[in-house]
This record gives sequence, C-alpha cells and structure tokens, in this order.
Amino acid sequence: MDRHTMYSESLAGRILGGAGALTLAPYRVDPSAIVPVVAHLTDAHGRLLVLCPADEAEYIGATEARVDGTKKAPELSIDITVASLHALGRVEWLDVTDPAFAHFPLADTGAFAVGVVTMEKVLLHGPCGVIKLDPHALPAVPAHHPLIADEFEARDVVGMLSPGQLRALLSDALVDFIPGFRCSEFEAMESAADGAAACAHAGSNMWVADVDPAGLTLASLYGSRVTSVFVDFAEPVSTISDLVRAVDALAARTSARHASPRI
Repeated sequence: MDRHTMYSESLAGRILGGAGALTLAPYRVDPSAIVPVVAHLTDAHGRLLVLCPADEAEYIGATEARVDGTKKAPELSIDITVASLHALGRVEWLDVTDPAFAHFPLADTGAFAVGVVTMEKVLLHGPCGVIKLDPHALPAVPAHHPLIADEFEARDVVGMLSPGQLRALLSDALVDFIPGFRCSEFEAMESAADGAAACAHAGSNMWVADVDPAGLTLASLYGSRVTSVFVDFAEPVSTISDLVRAVDALAARTSARHASPRI
C-alpha cells in the first residue's frame, strides 16, 4: 500500500473516531434533511456510533444515509479544512437500554438517540487528493486516543518546533533528506489565498495541518501556491509522552541538518 493511502486511512479513522464533525443526510427519507451528529466515536467492535437529537432520529428512522465529515487543522490563527469525508451507509437506532449509551455519559437519554452506522463506501478528500477507501480496512481509533481527545495539547507539543524548524522539515522532506512525502501542491482559490496571506503578513506562512500517529502534515503558502508535506516520526506515537519524544527527535534532526558549519 502506498504512503498516500496509508495516511488517508489513518486520517479517515481519526475523523470517524471522534475528530472533526459529522452530519447524516437521509437521502431516501428527505433529500433536503441534514441530521446533526452531536458526538460520535468508534467503539471496541469497530462500529461507528453517532449521538443525534432524538426527534431527528425518530423522524428519519432506520434508513440509508450519507455521512459527511469535516476535519479542521489544529490552528487558531487560520481556518484550514484538512479533509472532508463522505460515506454511504445505513443508520440503525439503538434502544435506550443498550450499553452503547454508556459511551456518551453526558447525554440525556430522553433528548438524544444513539445510532450505529454501517458504511459501504468511503471517499476522503484530504491532503493527498480524493481517495476511495474500504470502510472495513480503516483503523478503529478510540475516542480517548490523545490525537483525538487531546488534539490541541498535541498541537502545543508540536509548537515546540519554531516556524523556521517547520520550514526546514518541509523543505528537507521535499528533497528526501528526511523521511516523508509530498501530499499535494496547488494554487489556492483567491478568497482562501487572501485569508492565508493575511495570516502570513501577521508573521507565519507555515502551519501544522494535522498531527497523525505516524507524523506531521505541514502546509505552507508562497504567493498563492499551497504545498503540503507529510514528515515521518521515527516511530508511531500513541501517547502525549511519545509525541514529545518524537518532536524532540525532529528538532534535533533539523538542527543538525541546518547547523552552521564550523570554521
């Protein structure tokens, strides 16, 4: 399997595991309806569980639905949509006595319903383009994974890298000095380019688009050209402590690579 597909599978797994936002579109019942998903996660059995308003669940019933997901970059200075996920499947609503409700302890069982979504087709429009994915091959990422539950803490850890170090990592990965790969490169639409340029004038044209267990996705803007690159960690991370060590290793690597020669 190529690296683009591997990363896309990981990103899709995290979106379904609780990162980002989901909605359901019951296209057979009401093509114009959009059912908000208040919370969602992937359980230990690999099932996608969705928490929705009970009146909406009662209205659409058990039916075929389109799942739409959006994942934003963990940046506060700019609004970057890293990926959108679209899947066709079917939602079945569980009885209020089902143990699955325990996954959503703050939910009022009278006001909300829990559904199980079985997916048949998944498309991810992400940093590596549009990729068709097998829903049965996606990793079941638990909601308590730190890159879902503590995403902004993870971004703070990555913030130990200066903008200069991030730029060095991106350029080194582009020319194969360090492990990684180019995700995409394209001309930004005028409105998006203007917004990003405003952020660049404020002090940065380099952003952390995504933090994955296997590495970082970095995005840069030069003129109206957007480049995104995936930079590998030495080892996959599963805790914040792992991430701290991985970021320290990247900092040491780029510092050694770009150190001034001694005379």
